[in-house]
Amino acid sequence: MKTKAMAKISLAKGLYGAKALTVCLITALTFALYHGSFAQLIYQFIYGAMLFALFKAFDNIIPCIIAHFLNNFVI
Repeated sequence: MKTKAMAKISLAKGLYGAKALTVCLITALTFALYHGSFAQLIYQFIYGAMLFALFKAFDNIIPCIIAHFLNNFVI
């Protein structure tokens, strides 16, 4: 889990100069592909975009980690 969080932060910081939509799409695609379930690719892409929006809203990875934990806990 720590590696995923660090990768997400690195990706967001590495693409800092790019437009937010581009970064959101790349982050969401990376999130979806990293999970490796092609049956749930669309769901994971949308969820990755939502996590990116959460990250941008709070400028902190902790709310994303909590949301991801709660999502895994419920499902």
